[in-house]
Amino acid sequence: MFRPRKRGKALGAVVLAVGLLAVPATGTAGAEPAPTNRPQPRTVTLITGDRVVVTGEAVGAFHPGPGRERVTFHSTHRAGRLHVVPEDAVKAIAAGRLDPRLFDITGLIEAGYDDARTDPRTRSRPSPRAGSTRGCSTSPV
Repeated sequence: MFRPRKRGKALGAVVLAVGLLAVPATGTAGAEPAPTNRPQPRTVTLITGDRVVVTGEAVGAFHPGPGRERVTFHSTHRAGRLHVVPEDAVKAIAAGRLDPRLFDITGLIEAGYDDARTDPRTRSRPSPRAGSTRGCSTSPV
């Protein structure tokens, strides 16, 4: 008499186990995390070879280019735009020899010139000395 009852419990356990295996998983394992409202860090390489990391409107880090470890940077917000200017470029900008838009981080990102969206092979490389024309060539017009 007890035997049919044991079979019933065993059969019930098997049916339950098979049912659990057949149900698709609805968890979030392996799924992408929910998006956050925090902006992701972006890196912009300036024409001087220096790299600027920004998160939203805040400067996260400066990484001087090779041989420029002692250069300081000035960052300002003007009209909702972030500008980061290396100290050695200030005089050239003031004299009109260098376009200040080259240091408008907001504009560079908007134009697609952040490192995530540019091909590193096409980025300009700084000359050995600021203002040097060595390695430059001109062609007649």
